[in-house]
Amino acid sequence: MTRNLNQPSDPLNFWMAVEAFSPQNVPALSKSRGEIPYVADYSGHQPLPWEENSRWPASRAGFAWQHTVYVGVFDLESAWDVLQPPTVEEFNAKPSRSSVITVTVSEDGTLIPDTAVLSQCVWAAGQYVKRRQLADVFTDFAVAETKWRTNLDDLIVARGIRVGADSSEGFRTHPVAERDLTAILSHALDATDTTAVLTLESKPVAGFRIKSEQVSLKRVEPETGSDFLNSPYSADLYRLSLQPRNRGSIRQYLGLDTPTDKVDIQKNLRAVYDSVAPDLVPDGRWPSNTDYPLALSQQFAVNRVLADLNEVSGIFSVNGPPGTGKTTMLRDLIAALVTQRAAALSTFTNPSDAFVEKGTLKTSGNFPRTVHRLHDSLRGYEIVIASSNNGAVENISLEIPAKNDNVIAPQFQKDLPYFSDIATLLLSEKDSQGRWKKPQDGAWGLISAKLGNAKNKGFFLSTALYSEDANEKEGLPKVQGLYDLLKDVPTAEKVSWSDARQAFLTAQSRVHRLRDERQKLHDAFLELPILRREVSNVGAELKTFDEQCKVHQHFIEEQRTELARIRQYESARRIDLKTHIAAKPGLLEQIFTFGKTLGPWRERQVNLTEEITTHQSSIAGMEHILDDAQRTLSTIRHHHQQSKQTLEGLQRQQKRLESTKTSYRHSDSYPSAQWFDPDNRERDKTSPWLDCEYNEARSLLFLEALKLHKAFVLDQSIKMRQNLMSFQDVLKNATTPEAQPEHVRWAWEALFMLVPTATTTFASTPRMFASLQNEQLGWLFIDEAGQAAPQHAYCGIARTHRTVLVGDPLQLTPVITLPEKYQNQLLEITGTDEEWLPAANPAQVLADRSTKYGTLIQPPGSDEIWIGAPLRVHRRCDNPMFDAVNSQVYGGLMIHGEGATPRDYPIAKPELQAPPSAWFDVQTPHWNGHASPQEITKLKELLQTLKESGYDMSKILVISPFKDTETRMSMVVREAGISAKTHAGTIHKAQGKEADIVIVILGGQSGGARNWAISSPNLFNVAVSRAKRRLYIIGDHRNWSSLQYFKALAPELDIHASETNLSEIFESTTPQSPPIAAVAT
Repeated sequence: MTRNLNQPSDPLNFWMAVEAFSPQNVPALSKSRGEIPYVADYSGHQPLPWEENSRWPASRAGFAWQHTVYVGVFDLESAWDVLQPPTVEEFNAKPSRSSVITVTVSEDGTLIPDTAVLSQCVWAAGQYVKRRQLADVFTDFAVAETKWRTNLDDLIVARGIRVGADSSEGFRTHPVAERDLTAILSHALDATDTTAVLTLESKPVAGFRIKSEQVSLKRVEPETGSDFLNSPYSADLYRLSLQPRNRGSIRQYLGLDTPTDKVDIQKNLRAVYDSVAPDLVPDGRWPSNTDYPLALSQQFAVNRVLADLNEVSGIFSVNGPPGTGKTTMLRDLIAALVTQRAAALSTFTNPSDAFVEKGTLKTSGNFPRTVHRLHDSLRGYEIVIASSNNGAVENISLEIPAKNDNVIAPQFQKDLPYFSDIATLLLSEKDSQGRWKKPQDGAWGLISAKLGNAKNKGFFLSTALYSEDANEKEGLPKVQGLYDLLKDVPTAEKVSWSDARQAFLTAQSRVHRLRDERQKLHDAFLELPILRREVSNVGAELKTFDEQCKVHQHFIEEQRTELARIRQYESARRIDLKTHIAAKPGLLEQIFTFGKTLGPWRERQVNLTEEITTHQSSIAGMEHILDDAQRTLSTIRHHHQQSKQTLEGLQRQQKRLESTKTSYRHSDSYPSAQWFDPDNRERDKTSPWLDCEYNEARSLLFLEALKLHKAFVLDQSIKMRQNLMSFQDVLKNATTPEAQPEHVRWAWEALFMLVPTATTTFASTPRMFASLQNEQLGWLFIDEAGQAAPQHAYCGIARTHRTVLVGDPLQLTPVITLPEKYQNQLLEITGTDEEWLPAANPAQVLADRSTKYGTLIQPPGSDEIWIGAPLRVHRRCDNPMFDAVNSQVYGGLMIHGEGATPRDYPIAKPELQAPPSAWFDVQTPHWNGHASPQEITKLKELLQTLKESGYDMSKILVISPFKDTETRMSMVVREAGISAKTHAGTIHKAQGKEADIVIVILGGQSGGARNWAISSPNLFNVAVSRAKRRLYIIGDHRNWSSLQYFKALAPELDIHASETNLSEIFESTTPQSPPIAAVAT
C-alpha cells in the first residue's frame, strides 16, 4: 500500500524521520553491584555474566537471570552528524548513546530467539550518507532488517551459537561469547554501510553494555520481539501514514478541520453562562467535598467536553496553567462517563441482555478464549489516561483511587465497596528493604489500572486477577483475586441486580429533580432582568396611556361644550332668519319707499344666511373632530387595557420567578448581579447552581453507578470471567495474527467495564494496543499535553474516538532524543513546515489550534497565542510567586482562588517563622561547568539551617536549570535528608511536583547559558510555580535580576548578601499574620 500524503508538508514523513533518528538510549551504568537491574560495561578480559567464571549470583526462587546486550555502543552525534546541520551552541545537552544492535541472552548464555534488533537510526544514517536522501524510512528499513535477520541466522548457525532450546542435531553449539558478539556487530555494520560513519566507544571494549535483571518464570509478557533499541512509535506512525485522514479527531489534530467560529470565553460571557446550565451538567460527580464545586472554568470544560464530543469523533483542548486543578477536572469527567454508562446499564431489567454476541479469540498458546460483546449502548465509555511524563502517569494512578480526604470527602467514605481490597493491593509498593508495604490510607475503589510497560501490566494481572499471586506478597493482607472471585462469588459479595438497579434509578430521579429546579433558576436569572425591564417599560407605557386618556377626554369635553355653544348660536340665527324673512317688506311698502327698505332687508338676510352656513360648517367640522377623538380615545383605552393585562401577566411571571429565586436556599451558588461584568474576577471562583445539596446527590449517584457496575459484573460472573481471561491474553500480546480485531476490542471493553480507567505512558501505547484498530476505544485523556510530542500523542489519538488534551505549552516542552538542530535539517529534507517541530508545537499546541472554545493570551514580549479552554483559578502559590508567573507568563489570565498575599509560615514552632521569599546573592569566581561551588555551599548552609530549625525536609524541593548543578548538589541534598530522586534535580524533572519551600540554584557560568535559560518563559514558569509558600533563589543577583522574567520577580524578593548569617534571618522573623490554614482544592 502506498502512503496517501494530503499535502507536501504532511507531518507524518517528518515525524517518522524524527523517530527513525531517535533510538532509545542505552541504560545508565549502575552505581553499585547490588542494584537490580544491574547495568555494566564489559571488557575483553572480564567474563560475561552468564559465563561460568563470572561468579554471577544465583537468581532467587521462581526467577531467572536475563541479560539484554547492547552491542556496538556509539555516540549518537556521530550518526546525527550525517545530516550536516549548522553549528548551534547548546546548553544542558545530555550525552546520548545508543547501540547498533541488541540481543537478549538467558542465564546460561543461550541466545533467546527473535530478540536481535537492528538500530533503525544506524541504518538511516548509512542510507543518507549513501543516497543523500531519506526514502521510506520505515518500509525500506523493514526490508533491510528482514534481510539482515536472515543473514544473521546463517551467521549464528555457522558460528555454532546456542539459540533457544537448541534442538539442532549433529551440531555442537556453545553459549554466546564475546567473539560472537563482535562478529554480530561487524555483520550489522556491514549491512548498514556505517562502518566508517559511527564513532564506537573504544573503552573498555567496542561497545558492550549489558543490563542484567531477574525475570519471573511466569513472566506475564514474553520479551520475544521486544524492541529495547528503536523508537516505540516508528512502526505505529508508519501504519497510520497509510490510512486516510478522514476521521474527526485526526483531521482536527492535523489542522485539516479548524473552527471558523471560535469563541473567546473571556469576552463571550453569555457562551460561558449557557455552557454551565444545569441541563449540561453531568449527572455524576466525583465524591469530593460538596462545599467546594468546580471552579467556573473547570465546570465549563467538563460540560463542553461532554456536550461537544458526545456523538462525534473529535478532540477538545483544555489549557491548564500550574495549580489550576487539572486532575480535579479529569476526576469529574471520569465520574460523568461512569454514570452515563450506568444509566445505559440500568435500562436492562435482565443483566444478561447486556451481552449480545460471543466469539472465539485465537491465542498464541493455541488455547481459544470465549469473549462476549457488550450491547452497543455500553460501549465507547473506555477511558485511557496517557502522558509522556512518567511522573504524571504515576500521580494520576495513585491519586484517582486513593482513599484520603482530598480525593474522597469523609461523608462518602463510609460505603465504598467497589473492589477496594484489590485496589489497595494495587497501590502497594516495596520499601527500601524490598518488603511489600500497604499504602497508609488504602484505596477506595478499583477505579484505575496502571498499565503500560511489561512490569506494570504483569503487576496488575497478577495482583488483580490471581489470588495466589496477590497473596505471595509478604506483608500484605490475603485478598481474593477477581478470577477466583468471579469463579465462585461469595455470599457476602453478592449484590441483587434489581436492588442495585432500583437504587440507581432512585438516586438518578433525585438528581434530575434537583437539576430541573436549578435549570429553572438558571433560566430565571436571565429572564428576571428582562422581565423587570419589561414590567417597567409596560408600566411606563400604561402610565402614558392613562395620561393620554385624560388629555383626550378633556379635549372631547371641551369640544362638546364648544359644539353646544355653536349649535345654540346657529339655532338662534336660524330663528332670526325665519323672523327676518317673515318681516320682508311688502309690495306697497316697497312702492311707497321707492324700494329703499328692500335693500337693507336683503343685506340682513344674506348676513344671517352666511352666519348660519358658517356655524353649520363649524358644527360639521367639530362633529368630525369629536368622532376622531372618540375613536382615538377608544383605541387608547383598548391599548390601555391590553397593557394592563400584559403588565398583570408580566407581574405574575415576575412573581413566580422571584418566588423561584426566593425558594432557592443556597444563596452562595446563585450568581451575583455583576456576573456578566467583564471585570468581575469573583465569578470564576465557583460555578453557579452547584450547591452542596445538588453536589451530594450527584456524588451519591456516581457511587450508585459503581454499585450497579459491580452488581452487573458479579451477576454475569461467568461471562465476565471469560472476558477477563481473554483480556489477559490480549494484554500479554498473546493473540495470533488471525485473531479478529473486533474480538480484541471486546476483551478491552471487558476490562473497562470493570475498571473505568487505564493509565499508560505514550511510549507503551503502540505495543499495548498493538492488536487494536483505529478508534476502537472510547476516550483518551492526555495529561501534561504540553510535554507530549505531537507524533507520540498521534499514536494514542488514532485509537480512540474522542480525545481530551489537558496541559500547558508554557511549562515544560517535549523531550525528543534528536536535538532540534537535527530536526530542522529533517524539516528541510522532508519538505515540512516548521509548525510541526515537536518542541515548539507539542500536542497541546496542535489541539489548541483547532479548538473552538478558548482565549487569547499575550505573555510579555511575545505574540498573542490562542489557547484552548483555560482553567483560570489558581490554588497553589502565595505571592510573590503567583503574581510573577501570572504577569510574566500568562498575561494576567489566572485568578487566585484564596488570595495570594504572603502568609506567615511556621517552621516547627509558631514563634519561629520561615523568612519571606528571598534571593541569596552569591558571586562565583571559579566554575565547574555551569555549576557554582559557592552556590552549592550556600545551599548546604540553607538546608542545614532549615533542618536544625526542625523543619520537615520532605516539604522542600531543590531545583536548577543546569545538569551540572544537579550533579553537584545531589550529595548535599541527600545529607540534608532530602530524596535526591524525588525532591531534587533539574527543572525539567520538577513538572507535576510542588513543595512548600522551593530552592532554585541558578548556576549558569556564561551569558549564553543564562540567555538559554530565559529564551522562553517555560523554565522560569515551572521553577517559580512549584513553590507554595516560599521561594528561595541562590545565585548571582547582578547577572540574573535584569533578565527577562527575573526582572519582575527580583524586586519582590528580599536580598541577602552571601555573607549573611542565615540563622539570624530565621530568628529575626516574627509572625505578622495568622498561621496558614488548609486551602481547599
